[in-house]
Amino acid sequence: MYQEYFLTFVALIVIAFIFLLNVFIFDATSIIKKQQPGFPIEPNHESFLFRSHRALSNLNETLSLFLILAFVGILMQVNSNWLGFSALVYSISRFLYVVCYLFNIKLMRSMCFGIGLLALCCMFVVNVFYLI
Repeated sequence: MYQEYFLTFVALIVIAFIFLLNVFIFDATSIIKKQQPGFPIEPNHESFLFRSHRALSNLNETLSLFLILAFVGILMQVNSNWLGFSALVYSISRFLYVVCYLFNIKLMRSMCFGIGLLALCCMFVVNVFYLI
């Protein structure tokens, strides 16, 4: 069963890497910029500190849904090709989203977010069609 969901597991590992990298970037930037913990970050898209914080926050917004859909799909043994492909598209789009957010590439960032959202919708549909 686990070999069948290899792509989904790869996507989960990629997401873990992205999350870890994002936390590291935000923490390192906070230390370099001498950001006091517990104090608000000035909302300025020209600030790398603000963008790194927003990239981490935005990842948190969809991460739980991704994890639920991936694990439920694996447990229900849904179509592994669709689930794996959708999960991989999501993880790659999230990686590119973070890169675009950090380097303030707005249009590409929005496109990556949309692709990731579409991948989550595909994962949802794969899970729901299994129930029908």
